[in-house]
Amino acid sequence: MHFPIIKVRDKTTGSIHIVGADSHDTLRVGRDGHIKYYNLQNGEGTGGGYRYSGYEFVGEEDELSSLPDVHFASLDELLEIMKEEAELSAEQERLLRRMFADIWSKHDEEQEASAKRGFVHS
Repeated sequence: MHFPIIKVRDKTTGSIHIVGADSHDTLRVGRDGHIKYYNLQNGEGTGGGYRYSGYEFVGEEDELSSLPDVHFASLDELLEIMKEEAELSAEQERLLRRMFADIWSKHDEEQEASAKRGFVHS
């Protein structure tokens, strides 16, 4: 058995992600029978009835077809993709935690400096 790896590109940022990697991702079948991507968080999708079409599907070029194909992965390949996605998510979380720790540290330093000068912040 093989599993489709459906990807979308954010037209604003150019970033590409696998549908389902974000908890706000949904796939819907339109009245026309076509599958459409919709992001629950920002209300944008791949068009076709959505008010804002800020995403587009991304496929792999195929020399035998004029249209890009959706890649189908084996279970082993799917598990490897999931592992890579989890590692990326963990790294992003580490970076965010480090960034917020730095911001909070600077905030504390500013608070201490202001207190020494007699200013009180709330």
